Amino acid sequence: MKILRFFLRDSPRLLCAAVLFGALSGVSSAALLALINNHLNGHRVLLSDAVTHFFGLILLTMLSSLVSRILAIQMSEQSIDDLRQRLCRQFVGTPLCEIEEGRADQVFATLTQDLNTIGQALASVPPLCISLFILMGCVLYLGWLSPRILVVLVVYLALGMVSVRALEGRATKFLQRSRDEWDILIGFFRALTSGIKEIKLHPQRREAFLTGPLEATSQSYRRNSILSSRIHALSNSWSQVLYFLFIGVILYALPEILDIDLRVLAGYTLTVLYMRAPIVVLLDTVPIFGRARVSLRKIEELGLTLSPEVPTLPPPPVAVFQRIDLVGLTHRYNREREERDFVLGPIDLCLRSGEMVFLAGGNGSGKTTLAKILVGLYAPESGEIRVNGRPVGDGDREWLGQHFSVVFSDSHLFDSLFGLESPAVDLDARAREYLLKLQLDQKVKVQGGAFSTTSLSQGQRKRLALLTAYLEDHPIYVFDEWAADQDPAFKQVFYLELLPELRARGKAILVITHDDRYFDVGDRLLRLDNGRLTAER
Repeated sequence: MKILRFFLRDSPRLLCAAVLFGALSGVSSAALLALINNHLNGHRVLLSDAVTHFFGLILLTMLSSLVSRILAIQMSEQSIDDLRQRLCRQFVGTPLCEIEEGRADQVFATLTQDLNTIGQALASVPPLCISLFILMGCVLYLGWLSPRILVVLVVYLALGMVSVRALEGRATKFLQRSRDEWDILIGFFRALTSGIKEIKLHPQRREAFLTGPLEATSQSYRRNSILSSRIHALSNSWSQVLYFLFIGVILYALPEILDIDLRVLAGYTLTVLYMRAPIVVLLDTVPIFGRARVSLRKIEELGLTLSPEVPTLPPPPVAVFQRIDLVGLTHRYNREREERDFVLGPIDLCLRSGEMVFLAGGNGSGKTTLAKILVGLYAPESGEIRVNGRPVGDGDREWLGQHFSVVFSDSHLFDSLFGLESPAVDLDARAREYLLKLQLDQKVKVQGGAFSTTSLSQGQRKRLALLTAYLEDHPIYVFDEWAADQDPAFKQVFYLELLPELRARGKAILVITHDDRYFDVGDRLLRLDNGRLTAER
């Protein structure tokens, strides 16, 4: 089974230890049954020996079961945490264009649901092992009592498993459908939370959203989940019917066919009754492992490998930045409501240390796409990027990104200054200086590298993002419509004070903007029109 192979590969030692102690618990439990049955059938031993064996087996069963479950809990938490961290790292390493095509919702669904499902399956390993070895011990004991009846039992079980397996396969199909629909629901939930203002303000949009695709997908998810659960319940009930039918066969049919000693018949009946509890555990575990298989398949469909990876850090950026060149760079992508692909380029562009370049252009002209290629988030289809004359290869994009401090128009604002800590620098003191410069000192405090709040207006959030960019202190700065959300007074501060200060510090600056009244502040003015770059000044 693939899910068990995954468990064995991910935590082999803990899994083997949990299985061994579970096996010991199952074998000792079966031995306890044999001891009881022998005593009922008149096999007398010394009372002291019987008591010692009886309570010894009870103690062994309890302790081995306890150890097995504790190991399983540790294995489950450790494996799921490792897998969660691995998926997060692999998601970060996924090309941005794939993430923007909808991969984010799938990964979010995996992190919130699939990992928990696999964790539940991991936690079910000890009771599964205990039950399996109890059944194995019982089967061996039944074979010792009467090999002929055991043959009948094996044939009966084989036929019963075929029918149960057919039902479980049908349930898994509905489970897979419901899991696919969960990915879609996650997208709707994200739209609901991010678009709550628009939904509240527009009753028609609200009703169309809630009663349209959201309701339809939710109902389909519920329907397939219910169908899967119903079939699992039917399978469970059918298995119990088969179980009691076999007891009827032992009690009523076999004595008419075979010459069976009453003590053997009583032993078989008692043992089969004792097998009911582990059988119920197995039946309850089957749906859990079925969901885990579906979750594991969803993880694999994401294209995220489950093998351990060794994270590597890119080499440091150049010691002294001089220039970055885009040479013959092109990129092709599809724009909404257009049948033909949009082609950006070929682009030839040079940014030098201590130079401020303004980039203008209409909406959809490719400005943000060009910025993402420049900083290494997108890969160009042709052409190359050079830093101080060094060509940037496909494996150097993280190295390229270390040269940039970027504030995109939709930049995410973290509540802490992650990755900026340094024993040689008082991060809080520097942050407070920039809070004062950006006129945020009355709104936000910094303590231990964390902001007191990020619940600010859009313009203020952009200023806080600029503060982070200041502290990064990289040689190249890119601002994507940064001033669009600022009031006129602070917009003037940005263009006439903050940008010239960065230029005076030797930074190369690319400013994507529509503010034509400040174009003369820059050293050069470029315009991007329908993917073509031209110089206006």
